[in-house]
Amino acid sequence: RNWEVALDPDDLEALREVLCPRPVVVFSGHLFDCAREHPRFPVDRAKAVSERLRAIFKEVRPRRVVFSLSMGADLLFAEEAIRFFESGMAGNQGTPSLPIDVVLAYDRDRAFSAAVAMVRRMAAKIEGAVEGEENGEPGDFEKEWHRRIRKVFQKIPYSCVHEAHYPEDGNPSDAYAHANALMAGIAYLEAGLIGTTVTPIVLHDGAAGETGGTGDFL
Repeated sequence: RNWEVALDPDDLEALREVLCPRPVVVFSGHLFDCAREHPRFPVDRAKAVSERLRAIFKEVRPRRVVFSLSMGADLLFAEEAIRFFESGMAGNQGTPSLPIDVVLAYDRDRAFSAAVAMVRRMAAKIEGAVEGEENGEPGDFEKEWHRRIRKVFQKIPYSCVHEAHYPEDGNPSDAYAHANALMAGIAYLEAGLIGTTVTPIVLHDGAAGETGGTGDFL
């Protein structure tokens, strides 16, 4: 209380950062799912999840975030992370790069292509998503998600991306499990360097998962 009276806001925030550094957040979540009879994460819940993630960022105010990047909860988390850090709410104004670490099982171009391909599959399955398409042109649903994917990939500098370089002929599930382990390792390493804690955040339906998925990450 005395500090709040004696110090100006900037000095008070700097002191809090030294004594109680904000956590490193590591995130994992389901892909969008429109193939199962009971989807784990239907795309029509995207807006509600984005709003919840935005509230979590304001509450937790992470110092740094670690996540992967695929078409689903990862993309929504990336959008909110970029929004949070670019807004200056994290007190990172003037830093040369976003305080994020993106872990990919394969290379960046492959991750982007996989996300785009998944949007195309989703558009083909969701009723009404491709209404009005002519001559093979994408509909509004596909265009909107392509725009969001491109924006996120363009915003994230190459210096923030960690490519696990799992063997191309390896089991994809093992590749994603490897990326999960790398995410956790980076989060704890970053937290140890600045003397803070790791806060895991997940979007998970509670069911047992496959190797390399969110359940496996938990």
